[in-house]
Amino acid sequence: MQFSDGGYNIESISEAVELLSQQFNMTDEEIERVSKTMSILNGYGYETNDMVRFLKMAYNDWGYSAEQSLGLIIEGQQNGMNIEILILNRIF
Repeated sequence: MQFSDGGYNIESISEAVELLSQQFNMTDEEIERVSKTMSILNGYGYETNDMVRFLKMAYNDWGYSAEQSLGLIIEGQQNGMNIEILILNRIF
């Protein structure tokens, strides 16, 4: 994996890579894309652990990929829902 300086927080990426590697069977490229997106969402106040929990729920309950699940988080943010509402209500 290569994380060139793109304004990403290296600590949040490191945490995301570790958690994603433990929870999912992803390629290095998938982990890189997902962890970069998670790092951006950290800047909007989303916690890495909460995102991984949501990704796991969306994968297990709905068959969504990690990238599709992050899309739901982004869509929820744009529509005024935070991740806790998505997790608690299992909306969609």
